[in-house]
Amino acid sequence: MILDDSCDVQLGEAIHQAASRHDLELCTETSLLKSLSRAPTIVILFNPISPPSIRPNHIEYIHLRNPGDLSLVSTETLVSVAEQKILQRMSLKNHRLNSVFFERFNLVGESRVFTRAMNLIERAADTDSRVIIEGETGTGKESAAHALHVLSPRASGPFVPINCGALTDDLIQSELFGHVKGAFTGAVDNKPGLVELANGGTLFLDEIDSLSTRAQVSLLRFIQDGEYRPVGSRKTQTSDVRIIGATNKSLRTLVSRGKFREDLYYRVNVLNVKLPPIRNRGSDVFLLSQQILAKIAQVLDRTPKYLGTNLIEHLHKAELNGNYRELESCLLRCFLLSPSDVMDDPTLLNEEESDSSDSAEDRIRPFSLEKNAVVARFEREYIHRALTQTGGNVSKAAALARKERRTFTRLMEKHRFERLSFTRAKS
Repeated sequence: MILDDSCDVQLGEAIHQAASRHDLELCTETSLLKSLSRAPTIVILFNPISPPSIRPNHIEYIHLRNPGDLSLVSTETLVSVAEQKILQRMSLKNHRLNSVFFERFNLVGESRVFTRAMNLIERAADTDSRVIIEGETGTGKESAAHALHVLSPRASGPFVPINCGALTDDLIQSELFGHVKGAFTGAVDNKPGLVELANGGTLFLDEIDSLSTRAQVSLLRFIQDGEYRPVGSRKTQTSDVRIIGATNKSLRTLVSRGKFREDLYYRVNVLNVKLPPIRNRGSDVFLLSQQILAKIAQVLDRTPKYLGTNLIEHLHKAELNGNYRELESCLLRCFLLSPSDVMDDPTLLNEEESDSSDSAEDRIRPFSLEKNAVVARFEREYIHRALTQTGGNVSKAAALARKERRTFTRLMEKHRFERLSFTRAKS
């Protein structure tokens, strides 16, 4: 955050706190603009200075008249909206990852768990081994599988997806391996299967856990021998494909319950990638929201809208069991119903609440939601106390909480606590 050289007022604590919360440094040398990288930059100008007529995408100006009178709330909103304007204009890149993830497949995020999953996909792409991608609904399993294909030596070959859960047992056999004319009623001609169409490329089996026992046997035989027979044919054919499977369940658990063949499990689960849900990705929900809001404004050809600080806080607390799809639906609802360009009514996130005429004080949410809110509030307060007491020493704070350091770190990411802010506070 850069302040104009003409600034001759005493900045209030509000500016400093807002800069700290958004990980921005305060500077009063506008000459630094000439040497800045393309990193997002907020420039504060004071009356009577006016913003330049030409503004690069990575720079946003805040024009203040009485900065000394700003409250913490208004300053936080100004800085937050300025940051969002920059993010919605720019490509949301993670410089630790291959550009394929965010430029082609909109896989956006900077959290440790997300970056780790994408790095694993990059490493898996260098091999030709079979991969299972596990993750809840809406975590981007097909996008991740397609990215893996594009990054692999098979990129020039086809990427052929199939949703195993959408087809009956008889149809899945025909779809995978094809059929010959007369194989069954309605088979009026020979039809190649997806295994044949994916030759030289990748076959993506979404909801692989839904395959019937019969289909699992056929798939296992193909994986072992590279051979298959179209339905109704006695002629054996071959196809060179890489298989990537996806599931929102634990295949290991299904194996233990006898619902998924153990031998097939070991064949397909050579490499395993677990995609984290949004609620475990910390501040990624903020970045994803900017990506979604920018797309909504473009599709609807409307003026961009931004998240208010209250709405941001509620998004960080939300369960979002539907992950990206649910977040997209919630933000579209907020975009359409909010009368202001700065959306700050958390009731709009919930479809039922947005249609309710009851006051916030009288409205009773489901027990699980109320419980989750109380638990989240307790977690935030406890983590804050532990980090304050230990001066930001995560290991000591985890020991106080009698939690593993890794578990405590996840809680910090979930509630957006930064170790350095507590270290500075103690010093």
